[in-house]
Amino acid sequence: MRRVIFSCFLLILSCLAGRAEEAPFRIYNADVDKYAFTKAFIMSLGAYRRVDERLEKEGRLVASDLAELDVISAFIDGRTKDNTEIRIAKNYLPRFSSSRNGLVRKIVKTLTEAYDRLLAKSMEERELWQLFYGYKAQGHPADLDEKTFLDGQIVLASERKAAARGVLEAAMLFRTLLLSARDCEDPTCRRLALTAAERKKLVERLDEFARDQTAWGARQGQSTLKAAIAALREVLEDPLYRSVDE
Repeated sequence: MRRVIFSCFLLILSCLAGRAEEAPFRIYNADVDKYAFTKAFIMSLGAYRRVDERLEKEGRLVASDLAELDVISAFIDGRTKDNTEIRIAKNYLPRFSSSRNGLVRKIVKTLTEAYDRLLAKSMEERELWQLFYGYKAQGHPADLDEKTFLDGQIVLASERKAAARGVLEAAMLFRTLLLSARDCEDPTCRRLALTAAERKKLVERLDEFARDQTAWGARQGQSTLKAAIAALREVLEDPLYRSVDE
């Protein structure tokens, strides 16, 4: 009898231990907010996409174009628009900052910090362009010349690129976020917490601004935003990831 009781005791401990091992993934990545948050994330990327496109277009200008005051003025206007678009992109996130899903909260934090850094760099760049406009138009400030301006732009471009990595880092977390906590015990699972219809709707939402980016996975030479879109698209479209209703 004692052996039976002891065996039952060991079995209970074993079950409890198994549940404890499952708890971190299943509790931290509970099946709440996943569809709604993914939709908000995509809409946020859509707003930030306009910033990415503007910077890409500006990057094709040659140095001689920068001598024109109307071009400099356009850059100032571009940074003003960037500031607005980044704020719009960021505004999709706050309502999920207290989500019961810990991974959602982590993505919100990662992306919010990235947007904050990008906004700060955009504001710094706008100020630099304004100083350069004054220098080209009136020769003030006297301590600014084209070399100093270009050196400042190089530094800001590097810092902006580093800040933008947070957008990709946030997108990469969706590979785990979208897994079903009900059916999965760890991130190696391939069952999503989305229905086939929900996946289709999210892809359609993504296609509203990224229909021309259908490839999966990051590629060399891509902006971090395009890589983020590719990473998210892969999870939503890859048939190896089964929908929850399949």
